Amino acid sequence: MQALKRFLTLVLVATVVIASAMVGLTKPALADGGSGSTIRVPMKLDCENLKGSALEYAIAHGLCPSGDNIHDGIAPDDIRWGNCGWSSLFIEDLGIGAAAFHMGAGSSLGPIVRANYNVSWFNWSTGSGGNVSGSDWLFSTTWSRTRVDNTGRGFVTATMSGNVLLAWGGTCTFLYPSDSETIH
Repeated sequence: MQALKRFLTLVLVATVVIASAMVGLTKPALADGGSGSTIRVPMKLDCENLKGSALEYAIAHGLCPSGDNIHDGIAPDDIRWGNCGWSSLFIEDLGIGAAAFHMGAGSSLGPIVRANYNVSWFNWSTGSGGNVSGSDWLFSTTWSRTRVDNTGRGFVTATMSGNVLLAWGGTCTFLYPSDSETIH
């Protein structure tokens, strides 16, 4: 049984590494077609909250452990880059105190059908803060959205939380991508 677990762990890690490398070959484009520094952080499959056929699918495909204790077995919960794909956030200075928040996610486990996001921002120069949030329906392995907010002039930091729902019922949680930018 231990040999099977080690083998399945090796197969899972190899699959995730290869899928992550393939996902990492693409860089999300900004709405204006420009380029900038994009910070990508991983997403993680939420094995603890899967139920019914979604949980059965995840266990059958080696994405979640089986048994009564979800933390036993081959769960890749500690893989820093996640087992679902990536999520990203990039802040663009639009001038006149406005910032564009470019958000994105890519799934290595199948099509995304819904993306739920919340970007919380804080302007360190003025002491003000806010957020942009929403949900998008889609059917694609990648998702992107740009939202504009009046942050005021100053140094702005932002962090994105949220998740994506996969076509087969799995949920991947964003692991808090963040960015900072001076807004003019």
